[in-house]
This record gives sequence, C-alpha cells and structure tokens, in this order.
Amino acid sequence: MTPEAADALATAPAAYVHIPFCARVCPYCEFAVVAGRDELAERYVEAVVAEIGMSERWRPLESVYLGGGTPSRVAPELLGRVLEALDARHGLAEGVEVSIEVNPEDVDRDLAARLLGVGFNRISFGVQSLDGRVLVGLGRAHTPERALRAVRDARDAGFTSVSVDLIYGTPGETDGSWRATLAAAVEHH
Repeated sequence: MTPEAADALATAPAAYVHIPFCARVCPYCEFAVVAGRDELAERYVEAVVAEIGMSERWRPLESVYLGGGTPSRVAPELLGRVLEALDARHGLAEGVEVSIEVNPEDVDRDLAARLLGVGFNRISFGVQSLDGRVLVGLGRAHTPERALRAVRDARDAGFTSVSVDLIYGTPGETDGSWRATLAAAVEHH
C-alpha cells in the first residue's frame, strides 16, 4: 500500500454503531451485549438516532458498520432509521460501504432483501466454524448447512459483498477440521 493510500484510509470518515442485542451470549464473547431483551430495540434505536443528531458533523461517511451483538435481531426498518440519521447528519459518500453483522440462523432471503432495501450493501456472517462439533462447543445455534444456506440466501437476495467470520484455534478444532472449514467457506463464498 502506498503512503498516500494509507493516509486516505487513516482519515476516511467512518461510523461504527453498536447494536447489543443477542438471542444468547456466546461463551467466547467479550462484547457488550444483552440477551433476550429484543423488546428494547426500538427505544435503543431512538436513543442512537438522537445521539447521532447531537454528533459533530463530519465529511460524508465512507464506511458505516453496524456490529454487536447481533444487529440482525433488530427489524431492518429500525436499522434503516439509523442509516437515515447518519446520512442526514453527516452524509454518505458515493460508493459508501454499509455493513451489517448477522447470525446465520437469522438470515433468509426475505430478511436479506429487507436489509438491502434499507441501505445495507455488505453483509458479514458470524459463522465462526463450519465444523458442527466446534459450533456446539462455541455455543452457536446454527449448523454448518444453515450457515451456508444463509450465505446463499444473501447472495440470491442481491448482496454482492458477503463475508464470513471464522475463529481459528477453538477447542475441539483440528488441523483437518480447520482446513475443511476454510475449503467450504471458499467454495460457497
């Protein structure tokens, strides 16, 4: 990377919005999350929108990332209000990447289409592993097959930028299972 490119990346305005809601707290998670309180989502989004309205104006954002927690636990229409608030306060640059973290068990073609419809153009799946034994050890609810189907559903809905998060070195993982996870992720990605 050239020094100019590194400088541009270092100064590119970006926003991270934390969405703390989860179905359950995974045993490896160290993030600020709350499980089983989805009824608070609308109030939380209202508070985030209000805070965005009080933030200092920047140049148009080049990157927006909704992480968590599990943003896909919240209705896309509510998340769209966050994106609208960011656009109204700061603007969104042409070609802005608007990312959302999701759990594979939450996503089907309909949800993916709704996420696209409110402005997300990149989806990141918390797959963690494609080995069923490892997923059980990590306390994950999805199966390898469900994770791959969710990725396929997102692509079928129109997402062209799709990523999967994988965790290396988890208890119960072998070199063979890690290689199989990588091979399956690449093949189906």
